Amino acid sequence: MNSSSSEDNLSTSAGIRWQATDWMRWTLRYDEAFRAPTAYELYIQGTHFNYGAPGWDNSFVANPDLAPEKAENIELKLDLAFNNLIAKDSLNISAAAFQNDVEDFIYLDVDTNAEFGPPPACNCVTGTSTHKNARDAELWGYEIEALYQVGAFNALLSYGQTRGTHKTTVSTGTTQDHLRSMPADKWVADFSYGFWNIDTKVGSRILAAEKQDRVEEGESTYDNYTLVDFYATWEPSSVALEGLKLDFVVANAFDQNYQQAWSEVAEPGRSARIAAQYSF
Repeated sequence: MNSSSSEDNLSTSAGIRWQATDWMRWTLRYDEAFRAPTAYELYIQGTHFNYGAPGWDNSFVANPDLAPEKAENIELKLDLAFNNLIAKDSLNISAAAFQNDVEDFIYLDVDTNAEFGPPPACNCVTGTSTHKNARDAELWGYEIEALYQVGAFNALLSYGQTRGTHKTTVSTGTTQDHLRSMPADKWVADFSYGFWNIDTKVGSRILAAEKQDRVEEGESTYDNYTLVDFYATWEPSSVALEGLKLDFVVANAFDQNYQQAWSEVAEPGRSARIAAQYSF
């Protein structure tokens, strides 16, 4: 067990691990956390996004009265490890379930109940975005991941979902069922192969986000989408280039038009990037 304090807050962590067999391990954890609001959450101002015409903007409104978050989290995790299933291979599976009770959870409240008309004649109010606190927030969910390795080939598959509810907001006192900012349920598949004779690994990552329709009555839902990335990594093993690493990624390779849950604008289309890293 360990704890740390800062001014008048105390965070405590405790955990127990049980190695049931050579291939099965259980872990139970309890954690407390304290998070003060960031300067961004407290004081952000300016335009959040535009509705498509000059003057029709959704604007950030500062909230210097935000309270800090205090959280209590319980997580149960299972790890399974198998070797030599059908060859010199390995299969690792992990599954975790969690419940997180948060006091004064900080979320971004986007009000899109805009009044439209040709500015400035209508003196339009075109929506605001403000960081607020939610009382009695509860988050729960689970994640599962499987990694299979044989030779230079790796295959990873994972799935995760998070749910969240809260009873009232500090600012309005109104009852709400669904907690804003909860991500959509996601599947991720990653396949890679290492060509070690040329110090290179190539692969593809597929992300499938399910429809996010856990919203308040009258709010927009967010459609499902699937993204495909291709990547390559070159990490030379020669002494002369030791410490160098080059990464090349083609993100959203099929130029999918999509919008992440709780985002008010579409995400970028296809892009390519290269990154270099040198460690010494």
